[in-house]
Amino acid sequence: MTTRLNKALREEILKNIIKATDLATRKKSILDRTNEVARQLVMRSQPEGFYEVTANLPSEWFCSTSQLRFDDSCNPKKVLEHGSWSSAYIYFPDPVRVVANGGTPHDDKVMTEAFALLAKEAAQYVADEAAARSEARAFLASCKTVEQILERMPELEPHIPKISRPLPLVAPSNLLSTLSALGFDRTASKAQAA
Repeated sequence: MTTRLNKALREEILKNIIKATDLATRKKSILDRTNEVARQLVMRSQPEGFYEVTANLPSEWFCSTSQLRFDDSCNPKKVLEHGSWSSAYIYFPDPVRVVANGGTPHDDKVMTEAFALLAKEAAQYVADEAAARSEARAFLASCKTVEQILERMPELEPHIPKISRPLPLVAPSNLLSTLSALGFDRTASKAQAA
């Protein structure tokens, strides 16, 4: 029995193949490090000694932020999300205590360089993911059936969904007796008249 490939099955196989790579781990690592650099940038922009003086005071007394607007060409998130509207904001899981009406990040050369390195890594990730998807799509497009995929590249077997289930064989005589019991008329003239 052969299983023909359709667009949906090819896309599901592609998704499973990409999931089996380390691409998701790489992307998460880039985003986590971007969030940490953003957090450090916000913290470094506060007045000198601010965190030492306020360390034992209740956090409710201060403003806090959990995002940094960073809509620059070296924003790694912007590279990963292809410049979507939300990519201008870099979020960090824990809010950072900041000075009220101020304390916005200033031009910090060290942090900008860190963002630039992460953006370069993000660009490499995007290129690697696009290449993997393109090659996998081309390979899957060259195959007409699941069996061709397995014949040409058996390593993909775990990534192909098990969609076929064995169906019981039905003899034509059994079908005819079942239909006859339901009033099926074997004559073609009666079917044409209706």
